[in-house]
Amino acid sequence: VAVIGAGAMGSAVGATLSAHGAEVLTPLAGRSAETRARALAAGMRDAAWSECAGCDYALSIVASSQAVPVAREFVAALAGARPVFVECNAIEPTKARGIAGLFAGTGAGFADAGIVGGPPARDGSRGPLFYVAGPDAERVAELGRFGLAFECLDAPVGAASVLKLCFAGTSKGQTALLAMMTLLAVREGVDKAFLAQLARTNAGFLEWGGRQAQRLGSVSSRWAEEMQEIERFAAGLGGAPDEFAALATFYAALA
Repeated sequence: VAVIGAGAMGSAVGATLSAHGAEVLTPLAGRSAETRARALAAGMRDAAWSECAGCDYALSIVASSQAVPVAREFVAALAGARPVFVECNAIEPTKARGIAGLFAGTGAGFADAGIVGGPPARDGSRGPLFYVAGPDAERVAELGRFGLAFECLDAPVGAASVLKLCFAGTSKGQTALLAMMTLLAVREGVDKAFLAQLARTNAGFLEWGGRQAQRLGSVSSRWAEEMQEIERFAAGLGGAPDEFAALATFYAALA
């Protein structure tokens, strides 16, 4: 399995696959020393694009803005190989379908996937669910025997991306709203009372929001890109594009 992208999610997915017996490759040319160390610690082996293209499967797990460039790089490296390419990024469905079009006529398989949940834990106690759609979804689900969880959608390419964006918009929209109001409460000196009131009315939401807040330092830049994808996806729904454009601005400011 080639895992393209050795960030927090990609390296954790690679570690899970490796721990369950898969050989995991990743292209590390030009990546930082930190990324290389993270990938190697996860049991992923540095490999050229041509070698990655010869794998049985390739999972693209990168920032939203890199989804298309990665797919193009992979297609250029195929040279007759026929892996199943799994587009796992938070992108709008039209972009997912466009990426699928890059693989038309290559002989390679393609599946649209949406990852819902955080990176898998090394002890297997928690992990994300991969929703997969498209004609090769069932083939991708075979990777379930290597420690990952999949759910196939009886739907065409783009459906898994839609589900991912809808979930991300809900989850990260709530996170942003709570962060905004907390920052305003801090600014005006009523944060203790504000958080105490939240604890009275919705302790579960406050607890969840606290866990989300701990992640903001490392994920805000990527989440800003996701909000931009949702802004484009939401075109035509009154007020929604402006809402997510604002959330993108907020997450970019946090980053």
